[in-house]
Amino acid sequence: MNSGTKELMNSGTKAQLFFISSFLQFLGSAAWRLAILSLPWQVRWFSDASLSGWPWEQGRASFYVSWFLILGTILFIKPRKKVLSVHFSGPVIAMLVLVVVSLVGSGLDERALGAIAQWWIQIALLILFVITLWRSNISKRSLAIWFVISLIPHAILGVWQFSLQEVAGHPWLGMASQNPFDLGVSVIELNGQRFLRAYGGFPHPNIFGGWAAMGFITSIWLAATARIKERAVIWSLISGILSIALFLTFARSAWLGTVVGILVLLICGYLKKDKIKRFSGYGIIALLVSIIAISLVAIPQRGLIFSRFDSSQRLETKSLNVRTDSLKSGIEIFRAHPVFGTGPNSELLDLAVDDRAPAPLETPHNIFVLVLANFGTLGFIVLLYLMAIFLKLVYKSETHSVRAKLFYEERALALSVLSGLFVVSLFDHYLWSLWSGQSLVSIILAIILL
Repeated sequence: MNSGTKELMNSGTKAQLFFISSFLQFLGSAAWRLAILSLPWQVRWFSDASLSGWPWEQGRASFYVSWFLILGTILFIKPRKKVLSVHFSGPVIAMLVLVVVSLVGSGLDERALGAIAQWWIQIALLILFVITLWRSNISKRSLAIWFVISLIPHAILGVWQFSLQEVAGHPWLGMASQNPFDLGVSVIELNGQRFLRAYGGFPHPNIFGGWAAMGFITSIWLAATARIKERAVIWSLISGILSIALFLTFARSAWLGTVVGILVLLICGYLKKDKIKRFSGYGIIALLVSIIAISLVAIPQRGLIFSRFDSSQRLETKSLNVRTDSLKSGIEIFRAHPVFGTGPNSELLDLAVDDRAPAPLETPHNIFVLVLANFGTLGFIVLLYLMAIFLKLVYKSETHSVRAKLFYEERALALSVLSGLFVVSLFDHYLWSLWSGQSLVSIILAIILL
């Protein structure tokens, strides 16, 4: 074989390798965007489970369609960032300790092990997803843009649902039918009438509210940091749509989280008095557009707002009692399992003493109480250690970043969404216990880390 033939073969091999590399890079680039778009949708295959005669969501073995796209992102996206000088042996050992704590806490009960396995599969996938996004060096702004875009169909759907006072179920969209006259559907009562709250494509209005709150805060940030007027106008209009959808969920914890998150964003972005360029005035314009949009919807529906905050109303009294009782139950479960807990997603097994309970068993509506109940004191300490490692990683990412001039703007977004998420975690459990909440947390953690 002469040298010319060898060179021709080598060039052909290089072309093939280049084509394969480019194709895989395209798959990875498309996969993470499609994964973000798919996460709000709850399409899945699952086997049913019950506890004390009621549906038990945490006990359902589920496989979500979005997992395919998450796995595609993990497998095909090209890492562009070297692992920083953080010792990963510590976090890996800590995770293994948590797995052991889960097994010990479960008492090897078959039902508990099933729920625990489902929780760990979901968490492992999301951890790998976040690490992959971080290592691929995706910009914080790109992730924020796709996150907000993913919520636009749900915002429109939520407004439509409230207008029709009906959720049309569709299995291929992961949506169950909801009629305000059916028991168990999330409604507000006013003068003897039942008004359906907006679900979007989510299993509950409170969960939709949490997503809408984080999306709304992010859209305000996108408008505030826009460098082109036309883009700022687009983000302002989107923030107005998200604000209406957020209002129609009537999720009080999401409303409060939004207020706190926006206040943090304003303080970080507009009150900083130094040489760092402050946010543009587009953010204020977007906020004003949103306030006007909410007012146009809220004023005609002010009776529902008053009812939602009237503790003397039957449904609101019931809601407050359920939350209070769930917190008391969570504390009792922790006292019964102070060291190892019960294992994640299996705390309700401690409450299932009868074959038929008068009402569905409720998970503690506070993440910190729930974590203590699930992992006990030992697991809680290990989780604090992992949180410290994450904060160290965030600090090192900023220190080594070449985008130093954007530190301030990006840190403002991270602090605002984290503040809003913290508020929501004080009043609900889905951020820890359900895939729909865990996936939201993963996006927020990725935004903070990138």
